[in-house]
Amino acid sequence: MPVNKDLNITSDFPVFVGSDKRMTKIECALIASIFMNTSCSMNIFFMRHSENFNWNIGRRYGNPYSGVGWATDFSCYRFAVPGLCDKFYKGLAIDRALYLDADMIVLGDLTELFNLHFDDGEVVKTVDGGGMDVILWNINERNGFLKSNPDWLSLDEMKLSGNNFDFYVNKMNSDGKKTDVIPREWNCKDYCDKDSKLIHFTDMTTQPWKPWPERFSYDKKHKSDSACKEFERYIQIAKDNSIDSKMITSPSWITTRD
Repeated sequence: MPVNKDLNITSDFPVFVGSDKRMTKIECALIASIFMNTSCSMNIFFMRHSENFNWNIGRRYGNPYSGVGWATDFSCYRFAVPGLCDKFYKGLAIDRALYLDADMIVLGDLTELFNLHFDDGEVVKTVDGGGMDVILWNINERNGFLKSNPDWLSLDEMKLSGNNFDFYVNKMNSDGKKTDVIPREWNCKDYCDKDSKLIHFTDMTTQPWKPWPERFSYDKKHKSDSACKEFERYIQIAKDNSIDSKMITSPSWITTRD
């Protein structure tokens, strides 16, 4: 599974992942789960704070859920996906991109999401019931998100602005071109059943990799044994396939190919 540190883009589908330096363990499990369950190759781009990916988040990094600035260290990176695609994928035959949070395990084939049809004027798909945790972006150069939203902030503007999550959501909702149509099994929040295609560990106080011990006691057990078993299973698969923290830098691409 090659790491493309030169940011040379292949024709594989892009998956952008919002993350931070405390998420290394779940990042490895996420990569392994995509690698094992997705039938086509993906380019995975981890968006997390680094010297080359340094944004104003309204507070210092490493202080999540403090009530100041972004809730997490990566909350608003997801809104940079159209701009990043315009930077990296311009002129290539790729017309959609996927955003995921790092605290996820993929059990379904992501090709199912990439094959969803965009109706005329539709530029963003999110999960049924709302939320912005799993986002399919229309990045078509002729009628995609940036074409339909010419006043969307540039990457440089977003980087410096310190704008919060609600600012971007309200700006997206104002044009009525976002649809909540991705099936709910693609964002199973803190549970796993026979229909689950993506597990999302949203309760930061019970995340099994315990990323913030100085902020949370982790004295409660996660409510879903089956979700935790999937996490442990893909941690082991990551180890067996030499997927480790050395692969994950920001910015760089990881291509899920044999």
